[in-house]
Amino acid sequence: MPKAYSEDLRRRVVADTDKGLSIRAVANKYSVSPSFVSKITCLWRQEGSVSPRRIGGYRRHALEAHAAEVRGKLLEARA
Repeated sequence: MPKAYSEDLRRRVVADTDKGLSIRAVANKYSVSPSFVSKITCLWRQEGSVSPRRIGGYRRHALEAHAAEVRGKLLEARA
């Protein structure tokens, strides 16, 4: 699983964009993607934080809420 960029790098990226450097210039300077620079800058403007968010996580099964009903219908089909 990929690791998040360090908070130090994130702060330097935001500082350079705040100074007026273009997204592509900042991306080239720190060897990151322009998409990352754009996203971290938006995150800073919206939330005031550059902390990495959680990567991945548990996703519930789509039919979990209907599990009992599905099991019941399967049992009926067997009988």
